[in-house]
Amino acid sequence: MIAIPFILSCMPAMAGSGFDVLVFSKTSGFRHGSISDGIALIQTLGMDNGFTVSLTEDANDFTLANLSQYEVVIWLSTTGDV
Repeated sequence: MIAIPFILSCMPAMAGSGFDVLVFSKTSGFRHGSISDGIALIQTLGMDNGFTVSLTEDANDFTLANLSQYEVVIWLSTTGDV
């Protein structure tokens, strides 16, 4: 598994105006305590590198119309059938 900081650290050249990341962190069952830390890290990387970060735990957000506004979707420690 590749760590999120590595992936996002490769993005500054692509980042900037109009680069948007969606973080999906829904859990069904066990919820890992590191999810809030992961969200904070991704938000900090966004601020430092000029990309926006949107958060969701709503699977209904996975529509073609909604996803078309993002360049990256991160599944952050999801569990179960989400």
